[in-house]
Amino acid sequence: MAAMETETAPLTLESLPTDPLLLILSFLDYRDLINCCYVSRRLSQLSSHDPLWRRHCKKYWLISEEEKTQKNQCWKSLFIDTYSDVGRYIDHYAAIKKAWDDLKKYLEPRCPRMVLSLKEGAREEDLDAVEAQIGCKLPDDYRCSYRIHNGQKLVVPGTKWLEIQLLLTCLL
Repeated sequence: MAAMETETAPLTLESLPTDPLLLILSFLDYRDLINCCYVSRRLSQLSSHDPLWRRHCKKYWLISEEEKTQKNQCWKSLFIDTYSDVGRYIDHYAAIKKAWDDLKKYLEPRCPRMVLSLKEGAREEDLDAVEAQIGCKLPDDYRCSYRIHNGQKLVVPGTKWLEIQLLLTCLL
């Protein structure tokens, strides 16, 4: 009877081992991981665990290990920085970025100059100005595509006919 009367310490978040908690957190979406930062210090520390953010960076932004190394940032910082830049397109970004990457992969051996001619992405302010000028909202997936690449520079200086001719020779 005396053995049954011994009290056990109450189970708290702080007393739980780290590995099972990290496993549980690995199933959360980025929104839930961010919310965990506000629950307690322990969950804040655990939800900042860098490998948890690797999956989200790859899923939503298609960030590779190589890009991470180049930027010299942790996964969580990469996610937050990318989200602050193009977060409004999170539902479209991965699919559109993959389409651009596939197009570049296809064109690289066939017409490398065309790939080199792609411009950097447009800024939000530029897209807002276009919307103001045309008097209507652009769809988010369209805006997202322009955030990745804002068209291309002239491949061959001169007339449009030369550009079209070069395009046709690259595609044939």
